[in-house]
Amino acid sequence: SFRSAVNSFHSNGSNDPYAFLTHEETPAQLLTAPLRFDYLLRPTTLAPLLLEAGLLIYFARVDHYLFRRPSIADGFYSTTYSYLAGTNEEALFRGWMMPLAHRHLGEQGWLSNGATSIVFAAAHYDPDADNLPWPQFLMGAYLGWLAQYREWTLSESIFVHTWWDVIAFATSYET
Repeated sequence: SFRSAVNSFHSNGSNDPYAFLTHEETPAQLLTAPLRFDYLLRPTTLAPLLLEAGLLIYFARVDHYLFRRPSIADGFYSTTYSYLAGTNEEALFRGWMMPLAHRHLGEQGWLSNGATSIVFAAAHYDPDADNLPWPQFLMGAYLGWLAQYREWTLSESIFVHTWWDVIAFATSYET
């Protein structure tokens, strides 16, 4: 609904605070983004997913984790949870919060991305964990950069976020 409201600023023409949002994605495009496997042909998508998979395999071997055969329930839960996180969190953080921060903090993309990444990491903070959510901050910064790089569109960020989570959740359930 935020992006639809932005269209009213575009139609007014003068003093459009969201002139940088030039591409509109429909809700259907955003909801089907996790199924756009053609994004895997882009280095901006493939590289972080391969990096994550490599790191998880490395740390599993270093820590001597034993892998078990995944169940259908594990796969269903991992993909469903990841789909919801990828679509909803990207809509909230990169689709609404980052453009809003960009409008109020100035035209420096790094500033709005940094502020949004801090909030993204804080939303993933677990007081019972022994460490700060710095991986979530880094991932939020990358997803923010990716959205800005792709002219403020969200589909590729949604794809990366969803499949990043699928790999992370599936791996954590299987070790």
